[in-house]
Amino acid sequence: MSVIRYDLNLIFIHLSRTGGSSIELMFNQPPLGVASAQSIRTFMGSTVYDSFYSVAFIRNPFDFYVSLYCACTQYADIISRVNILPVKPLPNQQFVDYIQLVYTTCLSNSIPFYNQINQITDSNGNLLVDYIGRYETFTSNLQYI
Repeated sequence: MSVIRYDLNLIFIHLSRTGGSSIELMFNQPPLGVASAQSIRTFMGSTVYDSFYSVAFIRNPFDFYVSLYCACTQYADIISRVNILPVKPLPNQQFVDYIQLVYTTCLSNSIPFYNQINQITDSNGNLLVDYIGRYETFTSNLQYI
């Protein structure tokens, strides 16, 4: 979920499994829903979007998949409605087997793996956020918001 704070001239782009729910609680404002920087920029208009300070948090890709696997196995009913990846863990599937399934499914069907950079760049690869924090240094990165 992403947040636009007009009073602070701030846009928070929420990437899945990066601590974004904690930031949304900090803003105490209803989130927009999952939205890429490009979709928010299109919605707001480039001039308005570019006048705001935009922030996103990323996560080590391996840790992302571990977190996603854990979330999928703990909250299967909720995750089944989210399309983060083309393959979700099967009941009682081990992590190693899940990663192998994702890898082979994506390769055999030419499906790209979930890539955080696609959420914060435009179609030409231009970065659309002013600050990229890291989940691994989340607390110290909060000072930049």
